[in-house]
Formats: sequence, structure tokens, C-alpha cells
Amino acid sequence: CKHFLFLDVSTGIIYRKRIAVCQNVIPEVLRKVNILKVPDIRLEEESWLNPQERNMAIRSHCLTWTQYASMKEESVFRESMENPNW
Repeated sequence: CKHFLFLDVSTGIIYRKRIAVCQNVIPEVLRKVNILKVPDIRLEEESWLNPQERNMAIRSHCLTWTQYASMKEESVFRESMENPNW
């Protein structure tokens, strides 16, 4: 897993970027299709943690097979109003 971490001292926001390499677990029968014959699947994730505002934004997307399709996910996590310690 490649990892990059940066602290913006002016805002206090912690930026992190990492690339995860996951073993390809697609069944062998489907790997007869050439594009599925990759040894691993790569995902990129970026996150912005704001400790002062107690929230974190995450954006991730798949780096494998981008010439055929794309998928991304964006999430924001905030302090729970019912449980501020969570």
C-alpha cells in the first residue's frame, strides 16, 4: 500500500492519499476473458480529516479497468448528534 500524508498547518486539515493493491479474487472461469486476467486490483483513496470540525471526507475510485468502466465513492463522516463521542 503506497501512502502519502500531508498536514496543512494553516487549516489543521490532514490529507491522506493511498493506493491499495488487492488480490484479484475473480473466479478462474471468468478470467478466461483477457481483461479479467490481472493479478491484482488497485484502488485509490483520498481523505481529508478536519479534527477541529470533527469530520472526514473520503473519496475513492478503482484504478483497474478504467478504460472500460469507472466507479467512485464519496463519503462524509460527521460527529453524531446523539453521541458526540462517536
